[in-house]
Amino acid sequence: MPPKNANEPASLVVSRTRSGADSLRAYHLVLDGRPIGTIRRGETKSYPIQLGTHSLSAKIDWCQTPEQIFVVSDHDIAFTVESNLKGLKILLALPMLFFPRSLS
Repeated sequence: MPPKNANEPASLVVSRTRSGADSLRAYHLVLDGRPIGTIRRGETKSYPIQLGTHSLSAKIDWCQTPEQIFVVSDHDIAFTVESNLKGLKILLALPMLFFPRSLS
């Protein structure tokens, strides 16, 4: 990607895979603690971002990815989000819907 001018915003590019148990619902993207939009299965979205240090996370219901801290220096930056609940993990998670553990 070409270098950016200090006054020109870079782009934060976020892609989402097509797989996962939550493929019918949107993830909420949070940049620097503020919501910036949603992303659905198979989408790629681009957001202008200033140079400097930032954090990014994705949320769905009560689940959230760990914050990813990154530095935008002179290039666009890209992330891919996906569910880690795939394959056999989906079947293993089903009992949690009917028999949730206590949070205490």
